[in-house]
Amino acid sequence: MDLMKRLSRAADRRALAAAGALLAAPELHAHGVVDGANAFFAGLAHPMTALEHVLPLIALGLLAGQRGLRAGEGLVVAFPLAFACGALIAPLITSLPDLTAINATTALLIGALVALALVLPKIVLYAVVVVTGAVHGLANGAAVTSALPSFIAGATLSATLLFVYAFGVTDRVLARNTPWMPVAVRAIGSWIAAFGILTVALALTSGSPIA
Repeated sequence: MDLMKRLSRAADRRALAAAGALLAAPELHAHGVVDGANAFFAGLAHPMTALEHVLPLIALGLLAGQRGLRAGEGLVVAFPLAFACGALIAPLITSLPDLTAINATTALLIGALVALALVLPKIVLYAVVVVTGAVHGLANGAAVTSALPSFIAGATLSATLLFVYAFGVTDRVLARNTPWMPVAVRAIGSWIAAFGILTVALALTSGSPIA
């Protein structure tokens, strides 16, 4: 419990630092590496430059938060490990297809789980977090052009902060037992699922990435 409280407070500060890095970047391309930034800060910004990453990771934090800290403390270790492994593997795969539709599908599925407020068994929750982390790590790793370790370190940190922050905030607000809070969390999940449906539909019909 104390670990998650410290992580949540640290996430507040680091999220502001990450936002500052984004605002300070001279130019942001559509889900590309930031020009003028070193590899670490380019990686730090990369997961935050496309809703197809931001929203599924927030939804993942909401889902974990609904389950509670006691069931999910280990997720703060499992997620970054899965994300980093996916990112490291990506450059080794030749002709990696565009993963926009797959990323958006994770938003659809996880958002739906949040909206339904399903109490997943602990092993299933861990599986969802690990698979999602690996898939999004794979997509971020595919953007690496140089300085592989630094870029992946930045991307892993950024993605983990999004997940952990949403996890900690959700657990905190639900612990207050305010009647409308669970409804609000479920509503956010439904909006994220709706984004996933729209993005998957557009990606499949246009055949081009949406970033």
